[in-house]
Amino acid sequence: MANKPLKSRTVAVKVEAELADFLARLPNKSEFIRQAILAQFGTACPLCLGAGQVASALGAHYSPILEKHREKACQKCRKIESIPKDLMGAEPGDRPRWEQFLHGGPYFCAKCFAAAKACGECGWHLTQEQLAGHSRESH
Repeated sequence: MANKPLKSRTVAVKVEAELADFLARLPNKSEFIRQAILAQFGTACPLCLGAGQVASALGAHYSPILEKHREKACQKCRKIESIPKDLMGAEPGDRPRWEQFLHGGPYFCAKCFAAAKACGECGWHLTQEQLAGHSRESH
């Protein structure tokens, strides 16, 4: 029996306008989405274990801890800022840098984010030193 070629199927999902805009800027959004899905399999939430829900006792226990640690230092200048709970908690013009951080990318303050170079493949803003390693490891 001859080897059959793999079949491709299209899958549609609804996303927020900001996420759709981010995906539209990517040179190959299908590959990006495939890689994101595969990466998610290995990075389940330590609280909900990927279920999307956490037991109420665990939520009650960890909520005060999470609230205390809602700050992040910029990777370049070390300026400390509060982390929004989600993308909707960020100002619309500031969402791309928070989106990058919340999706696993490096965190920069607004000034350093604007000065950082964008990866030509995924659009993440990175320092010159990070760009070479990022291209090798992520694309």
